[in-house]
Order: sequence, then C-alpha cells, then structure tokens
Amino acid sequence: MTSAIEFRDVSRIYGDVRAVDRVSLTIAAGEFFAMLGPSGSGKTTCLRLVAGFEAPDAGTVLLDGRDVTASPPYERDVNTVFQDYALFPHMSVLENVSYGPRVRRAARAEQRRRALEMLELVKLADLGERKPSQLSGGQRQRVSLARALINQPRVLLLDEPLGALDLKLREEMQVELRNLQRRLGITFVFVTHDQGEALSMADRVAVFNRGRIEQLDTPRALYTHPATAFVARFVGGANVVESALAQRLSGHSQPFAVRAENVRVMTAGAALPGDAMHCPGTVLDVQYHGATSRWLVKLESGEMFAASSEANAMTAFNPGAPVTLVWLRSDAVPLAAATA
Repeated sequence: MTSAIEFRDVSRIYGDVRAVDRVSLTIAAGEFFAMLGPSGSGKTTCLRLVAGFEAPDAGTVLLDGRDVTASPPYERDVNTVFQDYALFPHMSVLENVSYGPRVRRAARAEQRRRALEMLELVKLADLGERKPSQLSGGQRQRVSLARALINQPRVLLLDEPLGALDLKLREEMQVELRNLQRRLGITFVFVTHDQGEALSMADRVAVFNRGRIEQLDTPRALYTHPATAFVARFVGGANVVESALAQRLSGHSQPFAVRAENVRVMTAGAALPGDAMHCPGTVLDVQYHGATSRWLVKLESGEMFAASSEANAMTAFNPGAPVTLVWLRSDAVPLAAATA
C-alpha cells in the first residue's frame, strides 16, 4: 500500500489538554478517509497537522513518505476545503477558482482555461461571472472545491465541509463528493462529527475520542463490530450492556453491544425464542420516524434501552406498557473495554 499520509506517534498539546495523544495512522494514496468524532476529540487538530497549520509537540508527519513535520503549509502538496467556504466576496466565481494558478504565475489564458475546466467538473460552468453572494450554499461549496482542486493537490483536506447545508443538499453533496473523488483519484481526508456522512462516503473511518483513535476500520466493520463502548454508542447509537448487567444476562462480565434494530419488543410474559437474551422493562417513549418506529424502554435494572423496527412490524406498545426486550445471542457484540 502506497501511503499518502502517515502519522507516527503524533501528539499536540495545549496546556493541560492533549488534543492529539500519540496518534499513529496510515492513509493510502487515493483513499477516501474519514476522521469521525465529537467536538474536541482531536480530528480537526489532526487535519491541521497534515496541512501544516499546526506543528506537533511530538511524533512525525509524513506525506508521500517524506517527513514534513517541520515544513510550512506552502511546501505541502495539500489543499483544504473549509465549512465556511472562505471565498473572496469581491471576486467572481471564475476569479476565485483561478486564484491558485494566478498565485503560481500561470499565464492568464492558462488560468482561465483551467478554471473553466474545474467549473465544468463541479457543474457550475455557466455561473463563472457571478459573485459568491449570488450563489446558494451548495453552489458556494462547489466553488470552494473547484478552487481547492485546480492546482491538483495530492491530498484534499475537507473540514466539516457540509455542516452548513440543509439535510437534502447535504445528502446530494455527499454523493457528488464521493463521485468526484473516484473520478479524480485524489486522496480525500474528510473530518466530520456526523456518523451518517462518514459511513456513507468513506473507504475507512477513524473514530476519535479524547485525542486518540478508538477504532479505525471500514464503515461496515465499525457498525457491525464496534471495538469499544464509545464506538458502539457513537456510531449508530447501539445499546451498551455494562459488566453487571452482562453478568446477569449472559453469565459473563464482559460488556457487549446490541443494535436497536436487533431488539424485539414483546408483550410481558410472551413465549420467548430459544437462543435469546431477554430483559423486562417499561416503555418510556415511542418515536415514529416514517419507515421505522423506535421504542425507548427502561429496564427493571434501571438501564435505558432502545429498540427499532419497521413502523408496523411490532405491536404498538404505548408509554407505560410492561414489555420484554429480546435479542439473539449472536447479535450481542463483545466489547474490548467498557467506558463510562
């Protein structure tokens, strides 16, 4: 595997806060890589370390196998797309996109030719004379992408680029970004706190927590086999059964996770399937989501559990109803460590 980016035991410390804590990872050339985690988990700081906007306090950063730990941003073959677009408001769309070649002193005709090619690529060829203020949010994001891509960087860094868009436009841009990356073959490093974005777009995802990577895997593996309680809860919101309850249910104290869609809500006292775990509880809330419904249940032991299914697949239990939650033992995923 040819690596585009490599971190070797990298740390970044602000006073008493270890924003990045001994992180090691390798991102392959041409990969769509996502850094996922809550605010303050270290993902954006890692992106800034790649770009050269921050310098590590320890460790080594490599681009294409070259040590760039002490190199300034202009010596790194990377570009960054920000959430706020960072377009020049006084320039036209065409002028914004051609800014990179202009800084590199390309001939005026070459600047225009390449800018028009980029606008064609992001489907904005007919809007080159407009100002950013005359564009929608999605169009401004495309201009930002075209400007970042025009100098053909080896790596494109995307810092929560879809966060300011509404849901429908965000979903459309997810598809366009993925298609664009496949077409160009450039390494994309995408920072987000939205697990849906990460799972739907990335080849691999690093889940960050408190400055460290809790798990680095494919989207499917993260969802089906979370390694820790944090990953289980953050990626897809799984139910986590901690040691005490796990001991009572399975005879083992190792915590485990079970996805809400694998939990059935049954009438209290109903006949149970053979190879299953079960727990009594009381329905606290029922949420209708169109295609699915979701039940929030308080177990007799005090823990909160969620179950979901197709909207009409289970009996309509109302808040206050006594129920039994049931799931197959094979759907219980052992966790390497319990977290609070």
